[in-house]
Amino acid sequence: MTLLHRGDPWIDELLVKARDSGAVEAEVFHKTGRGRRIVLEPSPGPGATARLTVSTSEEDGVALRLRVPGGGWGFAWASPTTPRATFDLVGSALNSARDLPMAIPCADMVEGAPAKAPDLGIFDPRVLAEPPESIAGILSEAGDAARSFASGNARLDRVVMSEAVSSVTLANSLGFRGGYRKSLVLLSLSLAPGAPGATAALEERAASRLEDLRPRECGIDAALRAMPPRDPVTPPAGVFPVILSPRAASGLVAALVPWLLAHDQPEAGRGPGRSHVDPGAVGSPGSISIYDDPLLPGAAGTVPFDGVGRSAARVPLIESGRIVPSPLIGRGNVVRVSFRDLPAWGLTNLTVGAEEDSDITPKNGFHLRVSAAQFVPGRICVARILRGEWYRGGTPAGSADGLVWEGPFESLLSSVAGAGTDARPFFIGLTVRASSLRLEGLSPWVAEETGARARSGQSLARKTGAPIPFMPTPG
Repeated sequence: MTLLHRGDPWIDELLVKARDSGAVEAEVFHKTGRGRRIVLEPSPGPGATARLTVSTSEEDGVALRLRVPGGGWGFAWASPTTPRATFDLVGSALNSARDLPMAIPCADMVEGAPAKAPDLGIFDPRVLAEPPESIAGILSEAGDAARSFASGNARLDRVVMSEAVSSVTLANSLGFRGGYRKSLVLLSLSLAPGAPGATAALEERAASRLEDLRPRECGIDAALRAMPPRDPVTPPAGVFPVILSPRAASGLVAALVPWLLAHDQPEAGRGPGRSHVDPGAVGSPGSISIYDDPLLPGAAGTVPFDGVGRSAARVPLIESGRIVPSPLIGRGNVVRVSFRDLPAWGLTNLTVGAEEDSDITPKNGFHLRVSAAQFVPGRICVARILRGEWYRGGTPAGSADGLVWEGPFESLLSSVAGAGTDARPFFIGLTVRASSLRLEGLSPWVAEETGARARSGQSLARKTGAPIPFMPTPG
């Protein structure tokens, strides 16, 4: 956190004007920024060169939020920030004063951010400073990896780098003054089907620093999700470990957490504190833990203080497999993306943990490794493998593409038995930092389709010579 620059006296003047006009409480949010978007599109044919397109943008705006006697809140914003537009905000905000949804009080200096914020690594001087040709190299690395791995089954549509550098200043009538500078980069790669059975895929990575994007992994993960499914071998009988890759684990978290937050709320007629998901009764020691962490160094959602000036803090959502009831409302972090947005309780960076183990991969017996998966949340969850491999010990034993598990939400959470040490950030509509996860106890896995693909599956016994029983294929 930094004190306001001497060049921002109008912010204090705006707060004084709001108070003199009858506001009980007032808050000014000022954001400026520059952006750049670089698009790399593949060459249209042999001998042609790839097309590189560069566009730029600027942002400058201020918002005033105030509370009037009686408890109503008003909100107004202006862009660009000119003296006339700024001082017209008071009248506009007073005229709009009403009970705004989720009207969150301002933070005072005692409850607000510390005088000196830690170094969170949220500003990269390379962002917007690198020449477009240098950024094109990053885009090419991602695109080349996707094309090589897809082997003609999917074709590259485009690769995009969106960059932004912004400055945020927040001040209120209760004494809080703070500001920070932040960079943000978003790498986006899209693939189109190139063979029968392939699907379109969009893969993204977001971070504060260019070095954290991992373009090659982004391309490979996109190809894994786009390629046509292979015929699966018949699942073995019994229960076996499942190893989710970091990307698959992040997809699990990105699907479950928003659903949990949407359904873990009081419902009319069920009494106070009751929810669709019963807290405290899920999982066992060592199971999955998920936190919202706005202080994760270098992550896309990291900030030194939240959208109303309170100290940013890690918030537990699930601890050792047990749901923390209503974890965000009232004691989570307040998110404020733009000066056009009202502050609201929200998510910053999801982090995933469990019992750390340097190697969670089984050494003997059968297990399932999942590189790409789709998770459908609900009281009954669905886990669908898009790309998976059966292993016997360290030896591949056949495809698991298209296999599905279905069961209670609680069973999926409590199945997490450990996490690897390969954590990395992903962007799936929100930032998730996840490592490989080992799941235990999920059974049965069955072929989703009942047609030719399910009947043509080879058996693990034929692939490995193992004399083990198998479950019958549905249908």
